[in-house]
Amino acid sequence: MNEFMVCEEHREYTATLRLPQFVVPNIVPSFFSDDNTTLLTREALAEGFTLRDKDTVIDFSTVEGEIARVDIADAGGTTPKAWKLTGADNQFFREYFNSQPPEKRIAHCKGVILAQLSKINAISDKDLDEYVSRIISGLTAEQLEDLQHSPHIYLAKIKRKIESLTDAHRTRIFNLWVEQGKITCASVFGLKRAISPLKVTKTMPKTLYTAEEEMNDLEYDVAWELANLPNIHWWHRNISRSGFCINGYVNAFPDIIALTASGKILMIEPKGDHLENAESRRKVEIGNVWQSMAGADYRYYMVFRDKDLDVKGAVRFDGFMEIVRGL
Repeated sequence: MNEFMVCEEHREYTATLRLPQFVVPNIVPSFFSDDNTTLLTREALAEGFTLRDKDTVIDFSTVEGEIARVDIADAGGTTPKAWKLTGADNQFFREYFNSQPPEKRIAHCKGVILAQLSKINAISDKDLDEYVSRIISGLTAEQLEDLQHSPHIYLAKIKRKIESLTDAHRTRIFNLWVEQGKITCASVFGLKRAISPLKVTKTMPKTLYTAEEEMNDLEYDVAWELANLPNIHWWHRNISRSGFCINGYVNAFPDIIALTASGKILMIEPKGDHLENAESRRKVEIGNVWQSMAGADYRYYMVFRDKDLDVKGAVRFDGFMEIVRGL
């Protein structure tokens, strides 16, 4: 893989730069380090979560009884593709399933669901088993029939429900720990000396690295306008999942990081107007908390082309550029 180094004129500065991230006190002090904090993780925020006292209200009214088979042979070693069973295959599968005792059919469906849900590390298998049992016990006769033929459709809805419950728990614990002073910001993240994006652009001015990762249209427009401002020292296309992230109850990976001549570091997440949703708002919330705790030299912005969320930290493209010109 090709490596692209930090541009020579920026190497001295970035060698010592450490970006703030959320940290929490170590539960067990280390004898090998003087550092008494550790990076906050979503797993830590999920500790203590249980499904035992959670509701099982899930809308199954939109479930369509589709039976699917997984075509592994044609997947080429990648993600398998699902196809709707029709004709003789469908009839055979239904006859086989209907020949089994009701208890065995439901147990099979429950096993399919639990096998997938067990991948959620934040919840014990016993907790999941009891929760799924409560859900199944509340199904109507018609829904039980659908479940037996289409367990994966029910799995998707149950999984989304559990994810929403765990997200709510993480959010509550995060806000509680912030208020209690358990969560703080520490300068811990260092930028890499070299990056290896698969697709790159080399035509933009003021890049931090000799080449930057390829961008979508809105990201490119934001980067281009930044690069042509006299008060921008450098900008970098942050590589998602391997670059810097604001680590909270959701992990927000800013798409662009920029440094102004006055020493302000900007975390920028250009977002297409069609992507305005609950997750975007949660990232803005995390970004606002991070900005308030990181210090006066740090800013977070979610930039929409034309969408106005009327939320602090979420701005329109033209408004964002007006702000940056004065930083």
